[in-house]
Amino acid sequence: MTARQKAFMRKLKKSAEYTLLAAIAFAFILPVALLLFRAFGLTGAEERGAFFLDVLQKPRNRKAFAIGLFISFWAAAVSSAASASAGMSLFLGKPRQSDRFLSAIMRVCGLPYCTLAIPLYFLLFHFRLLDSLFITVLFLAAAHIPETIRVYAQFILALPKEQIEQSRMDGAGFGVFFVRILLPQMIPVLTGTFITTFINSWGNFIVPFILLSSSGKLPAALAFFQSFSAGDPALTGYLSAYAVLYWLPAIALYLVLRLGMSRLFVVQRLRN
Repeated sequence: MTARQKAFMRKLKKSAEYTLLAAIAFAFILPVALLLFRAFGLTGAEERGAFFLDVLQKPRNRKAFAIGLFISFWAAAVSSAASASAGMSLFLGKPRQSDRFLSAIMRVCGLPYCTLAIPLYFLLFHFRLLDSLFITVLFLAAAHIPETIRVYAQFILALPKEQIEQSRMDGAGFGVFFVRILLPQMIPVLTGTFITTFINSWGNFIVPFILLSSSGKLPAALAFFQSFSAGDPALTGYLSAYAVLYWLPAIALYLVLRLGMSRLFVVQRLRN
């Protein structure tokens, strides 16, 4: 094969790759564009923003969003705090025990946690603990703890233990070491796991569908699922606006935490 043929094959391969990526991007962008056009009333004679006002003016929808934010926030907070504590225990423990624990955690991560809600339903039904937001938060937090423990452990175990030994020699206790040395290094991991758990809990409707029964305790995901299941074509614009509003908390959380992380990195660089 000549040099010209090789150059032609490279260009052909690169063109095929770009064409495939463009097709995939188009497959994602087209439904989103149609959703936005329908939500803002750009495809019909509806008044601009009328569907959004229709969604926000209903007290049931506002309450569903508030409950969804409550469940997702506290599930992410509990999961992150518990996983950070477990990661610290692994950091202070023996390496062999830490490896065994991590291998067990890796096996647990492969379990489909949503299916565990079914036997939990019968257990809670027996003890009359169903229809509780507190139990729902604990279940969603516990479901994400194995994965977040693995992330924290991989990060913390990679840190040199000489840091804690040096802090002890300088007279600092473990609390001072954790707050001033370890916690600033853990902020990126804390942010990432919090965002992941929040988004997964925000988009989960199976667990609330099983554990919650009162219509006044339904989160936004389950309320949207019930509206979508009605199958009424007249609700297309309403559901499109609901879907756009449903994106906003996860996107806003990501942007706010990302902006905070960027400012934190700038401050640390200026200090160094």
